[in-house]
Amino acid sequence: MSDIIKKYLINGQVNVTVANTTELVREMQRLHHTSHVASAALGRTLTAAAIMGAGFRKSEHRLSLTINGGGPIGTITAAANAMAEVKGFVTNPDVFVPINEANGKLNVGAAVGNDGFITVVKDIGLKDYYVGKTELISGEIAEDFANYYLKSEQTPSIVYLGVLVGKDGNIEKAGGMVVTPMQDADDALLAEVEMCAPLITEFTSMLDTMPLDEILNIIFVGLHVEAMPGSECEPKYVCDCSRERFERGIISLGKKEINDIIEEDGEAEIVCQFCNKAYHFNKEELQALLAEAEGKK
Repeated sequence: MSDIIKKYLINGQVNVTVANTTELVREMQRLHHTSHVASAALGRTLTAAAIMGAGFRKSEHRLSLTINGGGPIGTITAAANAMAEVKGFVTNPDVFVPINEANGKLNVGAAVGNDGFITVVKDIGLKDYYVGKTELISGEIAEDFANYYLKSEQTPSIVYLGVLVGKDGNIEKAGGMVVTPMQDADDALLAEVEMCAPLITEFTSMLDTMPLDEILNIIFVGLHVEAMPGSECEPKYVCDCSRERFERGIISLGKKEINDIIEEDGEAEIVCQFCNKAYHFNKEELQALLAEAEGKK
């Protein structure tokens, strides 16, 4: 099954956005060589970012987010646009923490920590960026995004994010779901939806054998689940770095710092944090960039 984000309505009163992000998370792992628990943490975050990006109304809208709970993984960074193109990285991709003995699963909460914040910055075409910041609840990512939706965007939501990592470290499945009631949703319906919440945790494992429509009908059995026409998009891991962008970054350092690099090292190599692609600049190229920096004086 190809990666997909698709939106549904339950009884016309509850919005559900579901995502299969397996290939996206596999590409992330290929680029960053993440450990088991880092793959789960960053994969969950990228899935959430893709779902949030797919919710934008205009193609030029975009967001960035960071999660820092004080744990050994360091800071998790992600970015997404309205096409559900995402990218991200963690400070420590090699992080290791023992398995959670209570459930035998990867201990994402221990890797991330919960002494910190999730911060979301949205560029939606206004004069100023929208910035939302909420405290972390558990460091398990999904619960933290649910708290963010509630406190920062005033939209109570059920959030599920899952990444199945095999014993060999390969990504088996990844996906997520966000369930958000409309303002006038019936209380009795909301109670029924909440009763379905335990089954939502099986969503990722169901991706192996079932299409999204069938999964939703199983989870929300007895409710009218309707796919929203034209809501589908394909989430992808896309890094938009370029040599030109890093050239501009070097120029912005200013004359003195560029000159110091030339005199001390004679060359420079910059590695993109989002895709690990390296850009090398020899002495002659740095001198040309120095001349440009001097011309901007």
